[in-house]
Amino acid sequence: MPDIAEMALEILHEHSTGLHVDDLSLMILEKYQNLQIDADSLSSKLSNKLSTEFRTKKTKSRFSKIKNKQGTFKKGIYKARKFKSSEAKHVSIKIPEAPSSNFVGCAGEHAVLSELLFRGYNAAVMTVDEGIDLVASKNNRYFHIQVKTSSETANGFSFSVKKHIFDNNDQGITFYVLLCRRFMNSYFQHDYVILPSSVIGTFINTGVINESASISLRVSIEHGKFMLNKKVDISRYINNFDSVK
Repeated sequence: MPDIAEMALEILHEHSTGLHVDDLSLMILEKYQNLQIDADSLSSKLSNKLSTEFRTKKTKSRFSKIKNKQGTFKKGIYKARKFKSSEAKHVSIKIPEAPSSNFVGCAGEHAVLSELLFRGYNAAVMTVDEGIDLVASKNNRYFHIQVKTSSETANGFSFSVKKHIFDNNDQGITFYVLLCRRFMNSYFQHDYVILPSSVIGTFINTGVINESASISLRVSIEHGKFMLNKKVDISRYINNFDSVK
């Protein structure tokens, strides 16, 4: 799991009056969709982490607590500490410059390949790309997978699939994996939108996706939900590799 203290600090910088660890945990889960931990467990871990840092690092702690009228600290409430100019500050790491699209596409394919291998799929990269990037097998079933990778912009994540390629591979064993890559203050997070070919076909038939020479898919994150073309909530397809079956 990424450093939850860093996640908390990023959110607390946006809430200068401070937050209780329970509220902070809910905001972390909303912002970081793939942590795979419930709110109570995260709140407990976060409380221990922040309390330990505040107690042991003292003036060097990145977090401070708020006192009540009696002069004691309010239980469970933290805020981001404001450092003097001579003290160490929270440093935001500059986003690395992206390589060419060829590198990004290949990296996305191998990222998905790795996720499949971790989940027990026997997977490999296709030698020739004719609309299928990966082939995978599990439990005596075989699957075709097309990978698209996009980095986050102000408008979300943009993907495009040529319509004739989609039509040529529109069958029950084909899945489209849209890799959404976003920079989270000090590290990159990957979220995978896993759409069966049949689901994309349904979205085309219902007008969620406009049919043309290319199929345009724009993924945005709104109030903790993943939206496709700002029309339908696709959160249930996020990181759901178990649907490849």
